[in-house]
Amino acid sequence: MKKYSKLVIAAVLMAAVGFVAPHVGALGHVVANEKGEVKIDATQVIDSTAYMAGERVVVGGTIKGDLFCAGNDIVVNGTVEGDVLCAGTNLTIGGTVHGDVRAAGNVVTLKAQVGGSASLAGNTVTIDKGAIVQRDITGGASTLNLDGTVKRDMLLGTGVMNFGGTVGRDVHASISSLSVRNEAKVGGNFIYQSEKQQNLPAGVVAGQTNFTERTDQTAADGSWIKATLWTIVSFIVLALGVTLLVPKYLHEASSVSVRTVMLAFLVGFAALLLLPFASILVMATIVGIPLGMVGMLVWLIMACVSSVFTAYYIGGLILRKRATNALLVVLVGALVVGLLMLIPGINVLVFIITLCVGMGLQAMHIRHQFSKRPYTILAD
Repeated sequence: MKKYSKLVIAAVLMAAVGFVAPHVGALGHVVANEKGEVKIDATQVIDSTAYMAGERVVVGGTIKGDLFCAGNDIVVNGTVEGDVLCAGTNLTIGGTVHGDVRAAGNVVTLKAQVGGSASLAGNTVTIDKGAIVQRDITGGASTLNLDGTVKRDMLLGTGVMNFGGTVGRDVHASISSLSVRNEAKVGGNFIYQSEKQQNLPAGVVAGQTNFTERTDQTAADGSWIKATLWTIVSFIVLALGVTLLVPKYLHEASSVSVRTVMLAFLVGFAALLLLPFASILVMATIVGIPLGMVGMLVWLIMACVSSVFTAYYIGGLILRKRATNALLVVLVGALVVGLLMLIPGINVLVFIITLCVGMGLQAMHIRHQFSKRPYTILAD
């Protein structure tokens, strides 16, 4: 740990002032190509953490560290000796992962041998027949298909669950519809909430089956809608407030090409994960407590307003040059983001994307401002 701590601290502090984009290579192996495919060949060995972003991401080799990736289509068939953390439209995680898997997308398929736990979110989530997760699975999906093996517990929320796999211990679920095949096995208890009691074939559950009826679903749905609408209204107010305070900064940071957005996602992804970790390491030195607190404050502020930058970018993309009022641009973008957040199954993905892209846009713009050397004094 000591060997890499200085590199981590230095890299993340640079992220706080916008230096992640040009210097992210110091953190590990970086491949980004928003227009096409990025790939690690089957014979290739990466001796560090890998950061990959592109239209299509393919990992066939060995990564002796963590894998962070973003793309439209993501396919992992190699070996990752650390954790996998990926987001995209269609994700297939196969091969071998020694650590944990965290994946979010529209369609997420897990085929890997996972040494740790898995956290999966998407519209459709499938744990393939050949998949083995040594610890736990946490999942959220409109449709969840479980055909693989989970050695410990499962905690999930889903509309439709198709169950034909094996869970070593307990299942805790909130479901609307359940289909269980005869070959399914639960080594512990099956505890679930639903509108009605589901049919489980005899011999599937080794322990007890506990059913809790959701008796006031309509009221619950109404409360959820009210809370969601309140969140959207709050976000629009925040977006308008940030625009009133820093309209020029917001416009300059968010007026980028489509090609730059993928890189911004990767930069924001790295900054969100690493900045708080580095700040804690700095504060652990006692002397660095003030600097660490500043780092955490910078991270918190940038994270809180990051979705506003993404909304402004979307609004500008829709209106193009037809609107000259920054408030109108951000209002259109905020409404689009808010409507997308109302769609079950993709709202988690939308939140992750807006958070990472907005964080990356800020970091890249701050770095661009520093590259102009505004602090340089010209001698007479």
